[in-house]
Amino acid sequence: MLTLRSLSVGYPGRRGRPSRRVLSGLDAVARSGDLTVLIGPNGTGKSTLLRTLAGLQPALEGDVLLDGSPVTAIDAAELARRVAVVLTERDLPALLTARELTGLGRHPHTGFTGRLTAADHAVVAWALDAAGAAHLAERPVTELSDGERQRVLTARALAQEPAAILLDEPTAFLDVPSRVALMGLLRRLARERSLVVVVSTHDLELALRIADRIWLVDPGGALRCGTPEELTLDGAISTSFDGDDLSFDAASGVFVLHGGGSGTALVTADGVRGPLLERALTREGWRPAAGPPADLTVTWTGDAYEAALNGTTHRFTTLAALTDWARRPGP
Repeated sequence: MLTLRSLSVGYPGRRGRPSRRVLSGLDAVARSGDLTVLIGPNGTGKSTLLRTLAGLQPALEGDVLLDGSPVTAIDAAELARRVAVVLTERDLPALLTARELTGLGRHPHTGFTGRLTAADHAVVAWALDAAGAAHLAERPVTELSDGERQRVLTARALAQEPAAILLDEPTAFLDVPSRVALMGLLRRLARERSLVVVVSTHDLELALRIADRIWLVDPGGALRCGTPEELTLDGAISTSFDGDDLSFDAASGVFVLHGGGSGTALVTADGVRGPLLERALTREGWRPAAGPPADLTVTWTGDAYEAALNGTTHRFTTLAALTDWARRPGP
């Protein structure tokens, strides 16, 4: 378990300059077996907090406890064995294979020579397999895609056999399937290995769907903690992320565009076509209407879209043609 107790993070004063606090008075718990996801708007101090938890910079006040012990009281070699850190690394040693890079995670456990034993090699093989990267073992790291690289870096962290893994935006350079796969992997590893896993991300919608617990740094610098559903229900998500053009829809768990000044639109269509039509019209400045009356009505007839506006009905055979017209409706 990783515990924050009255924690303040920031940058110590130097050469007569005062210290600069980024976040203060933080209290939170990341449990073993949970995927804890750290989210918040840009510039709120997420990376500073994560670096402090990892011991890469000192806390200004308060404590970070690992299984009840302050991390500052844990010997550096022991801390290296118990806490693994995965940063957003774009430049990796060019001459290493994925297996060799993963093997670097064993060095906190090796002796003075740093030579890996048969037992160490077995752990490396297990870590690669657990991270879904066993098939990449002999590939040079320079030949790995971004998604493959993140899996190998996760394998390196697992090779440390840590109690906690801290990851700073590991999905930053990944496509959508790779982001989902990596976050799913981290949740599975947390549960199967009873690990503390804390990961920061800007992928809010994915975080709310997959995280066991959320740490939300709000614009005021407060740390809000709870399940995704709790933070959605109490309005913390909307308060932190809603803007002039987008707002968070609690029911669907996604951000939606605000309709513009074109007017209201009532859509009649079956299945998934209805919500997709509303989304397309919202993008063109129309506000969905729950029922009549509406300025614009759009009906899917089975082979075309019929749009009625100002007493005139227009027929479109494709959704693209309808949305093009809806942007500047006319005769």
